[in-house]
Amino acid sequence: MATRSGYLDVVELLLTDGNTSASSKDHLGRTLLYDASNKGHHAVVNYLLSRDPSAVNLTDRYGSTCLSAAARKGHFEIAKSLLDAGAEMFPDSFDRTPLWWARRHGHTAISQLLLEHAKTSGITASSEIFPEVIKMEAHAPYRICDVCDLRIPADGVCHRCSACNGGEFDICGDCFTSGARCLQPSHEPMYMNSSGHSNDNVHYGCNEDDRDQEDLGDHENNMDGGDGQDCDMEGWF
Repeated sequence: MATRSGYLDVVELLLTDGNTSASSKDHLGRTLLYDASNKGHHAVVNYLLSRDPSAVNLTDRYGSTCLSAAARKGHFEIAKSLLDAGAEMFPDSFDRTPLWWARRHGHTAISQLLLEHAKTSGITASSEIFPEVIKMEAHAPYRICDVCDLRIPADGVCHRCSACNGGEFDICGDCFTSGARCLQPSHEPMYMNSSGHSNDNVHYGCNEDDRDQEDLGDHENNMDGGDGQDCDMEGWF
């Protein structure tokens, strides 16, 4: 929580007590550096990189890196710091690169940064598929996709597992179509819109006896909308 909230002094204390590492992962395989990159806390990112630069290319459960997190959220300075620290433009488990994410969400400056980095590094990136750019109204109600950590608008497609994360593991349409699933392969998510209404024609449920096997995470969903910026409820940009 300290890295997600940007409390640098708390992060420093945690890393100096000997019990926490910058490479420590949560139940989704996300490191402290990933969380700070995702939430846009540049000072925390720089501190963590100074403590453990090897964490820069660690991936989460879905193959996503810190650079992908920064690219999809539009955190230009953080993306630059990560590249300077040796971040690679690796695709995630569903072949979505940091450049794909930047283009998908209209972050032109980051797209250009990544293209220039690819050119100077001898990486071919111009052949990547250009995804359709999507935007969301700043104050629209939303939930959060547990895979990509982006907003799912209330009228958008949402696939929810009723067992993982205390019954609120949500997967957006993009991630579900790409092949992402919840924490247990045996679970079948419920198809609904993100306001919580299921589709009457498609209804799946997780097995009740699977519930006690979950590594439940602390995850909150915001149904009241946001200001279009990063917030405590895992905002989009």
